Amino acid sequence: METFITVRVAINGFGRIGRCFYRALLEDKGSDIDAAVINSTSPPRTLAHLLKYDSNYGTLPINVGWDSEGITCAGKEIPCLSETNSSRIDWGKFEIDAVLESTGQGLQREELKTIITNGAQTVLVSAPSEEADITLIPGCNLESYDPIHHKIISMGSCTTNCLALSLKVLDDNFRVTRGFATTVHSYTSDQRLLDGSHEDLRRARAAGQSLIPTRTGASQTIGKVLPRLKGKITCSAIRAPTSTVSLLDLVVECGRDVSRNDVNNAYERASTESLNGILAISNEPLVSIDYKKDPHSAIIDGLSTGTNGSMVRVLAWYDNEWAYATRLIDTFKRIERPALMPQVRSQKSSEDDQTAPASLSRRSRRAVR
Repeated sequence: METFITVRVAINGFGRIGRCFYRALLEDKGSDIDAAVINSTSPPRTLAHLLKYDSNYGTLPINVGWDSEGITCAGKEIPCLSETNSSRIDWGKFEIDAVLESTGQGLQREELKTIITNGAQTVLVSAPSEEADITLIPGCNLESYDPIHHKIISMGSCTTNCLALSLKVLDDNFRVTRGFATTVHSYTSDQRLLDGSHEDLRRARAAGQSLIPTRTGASQTIGKVLPRLKGKITCSAIRAPTSTVSLLDLVVECGRDVSRNDVNNAYERASTESLNGILAISNEPLVSIDYKKDPHSAIIDGLSTGTNGSMVRVLAWYDNEWAYATRLIDTFKRIERPALMPQVRSQKSSEDDQTAPASLSRRSRRAVR
């Protein structure tokens, strides 16, 4: 009989991805993942407000409260730390199994290793990382996970997830030889609302007023999850004045001539079989806003599929926030299960209880109205 163990996850960085991850957890009924601790430089009052009210996904229909030591959400108490250097946090004190590294700061390997040293078993980085032991993309290579050797894990970017899945289907069926990919990507917090200083002079321009060509590291990451395509796909990005939902424009050359129906049928099969719940295909004449909060990493726009001999062009939609947060949950479920099954969590001693943070339920708490 299989034993289910609650996985205690700490969210290190409660920005767009950290909050979307928590919101997605709330909707993942029956999940055995427990968001146990939040570390953020913002005060609990701000964290509670931004969790409750979201410009992309609306107002949470549950009670959210806060006090000086943490927040509550639907009655659940979550301690909030404000440590700028996460390597100084004693994760073992909070019985943390895994840490979601979502600060976007690009931590170095020694900093990530310190998280393991300080009590966590696994670190999942919500960004491309050269410092990780492995890059995992749900639907592509989760079976490569080794709990003994893979302690620091990257899940690439939202664009990498969409691109990898779109490519995998084409490569499995038609043998991709080379290609170009451009993501028309919603603006992010790494751009300026008004013209201002930025290392990337194009990102220095007002995000809501222009289409902004910029860089993406997706082509480097693809080779890590689809080794046969390493060095064969070139990627670029254009930032668009929308707040979420992006569009991948992928053009590849295949090993043989293919038809439009061949391509769409391959995606149809994948969407109902090996990539069910991760990739989808739509033949409706929809636009980006229609895919807001869609949990699929890639939704192929079947009406836009085109072929010319061995050349194939596909468009794939993806909610660059929500779908990515949903895949983080999927990855935690996969990587933590084998890591935790051999263990039996010991009961805390009365001495531990005395030294642990005071129960939030005994403190005065304010509600976010």
